[in-house]
Amino acid sequence: LVLVIAMVLSSFSFAFAANFEDVEGDYEDAINALVALGVVRGYEDGTFRPENILTRAELAVLLVEALGYGGLVAGSKSNFSDTQNHWSNGYVGIAAGTGLVLGYPDGTFKPDQPLTYDEAITMILRAIGYVDSALKGNWPTNFKVKAIDLKLLKDVNMATAAADRGGVAQILFNALELDMMELGEENVLVKAGRLFIDNIATPDTIDVNPNHVNPDHKDYAGDVVDLAPYMYQNLDVYLNDNDEVVYIKGSNSIVITGTVDSVTTSTGIFVVKDANAKKHTLDFEDAISTLPMFYNGAEEEDIDLDDIKEEFETITVVGFEADDKYDDDKINRAEELVGIVAKEQTAAKKIANVYRSGRTNLDGIQLPKDGSSVELDDVVVKGAVAAIE
Repeated sequence: LVLVIAMVLSSFSFAFAANFEDVEGDYEDAINALVALGVVRGYEDGTFRPENILTRAELAVLLVEALGYGGLVAGSKSNFSDTQNHWSNGYVGIAAGTGLVLGYPDGTFKPDQPLTYDEAITMILRAIGYVDSALKGNWPTNFKVKAIDLKLLKDVNMATAAADRGGVAQILFNALELDMMELGEENVLVKAGRLFIDNIATPDTIDVNPNHVNPDHKDYAGDVVDLAPYMYQNLDVYLNDNDEVVYIKGSNSIVITGTVDSVTTSTGIFVVKDANAKKHTLDFEDAISTLPMFYNGAEEEDIDLDDIKEEFETITVVGFEADDKYDDDKINRAEELVGIVAKEQTAAKKIANVYRSGRTNLDGIQLPKDGSSVELDDVVVKGAVAAIE
């Protein structure tokens, strides 16, 4: 009997909850993030259709919701002659009343007209607070110049004049952390003291711990954004009404990720080599025995230092923010450490022996145990084998 046993303990996938079947590569992160924030939605068939062209009415609706004005739509109506019986009438009325959209000289809005990128850029900048009177020059150049200045068009493919759903999603994603603006003295724009994303979700700060990724714990932070890759970090996040993390603004921790280059167990000295081949020397002293370690997706105790270099595929060391406790921007003392995140190396090996009940080791592979017995549910067998007895 020849078995191929693949130890896949560290094969985890981290993703947003959206994952549309027709969204991959370009615009993927932007679309998934905006869906998580509740700004955009997909279709009932599980697609997002990023190539579909938006209409003027559709973007007006989207921006009204994104600014938190959706509750004002009921009973509202526009003054445009061609939206009175249109499904978007209330939204267009709010959008026009707040200066997000303008109509045409003949009193129409043309809600079903395909949206152009010039119009999309203009409407989104108005939503952020950039009013027409404060931007010098003629439309649409003045708005396009401001969009370029704010990096609003980064990673947007504007090959055609018509604005598709994917491209507009990317523009909105780029706008999330822009400052909201308002008119100050002498018609000069000033910062309003909040970001565009503050209209959509609630800002908060969390210290990520295993409870946040445990669905059975009261502190579970939801499955919209996977927090496991940020374990032990202090994060600036945004929450939805269910206190689920829907967006990560940034980390306040020092994070070093790489491979273990060397370990001196007698002194607790680690050398970690990052992706740029830069080596970081970390003095753990005795802290390694008390530090929390998130190992293969679960908090682990009793890690054997002698096995670390051979077993760890990657290691992430998390420390305090430099400005928080210390004067430099690196981790070099045990008291600066917060936690360790590690993944075991994954490998496949051909086995030429028969597995016999009770064995915990097979041709040098240590099988996963649940207490004193082998946990076969954690072993994947590939090949012409029906079962392991």
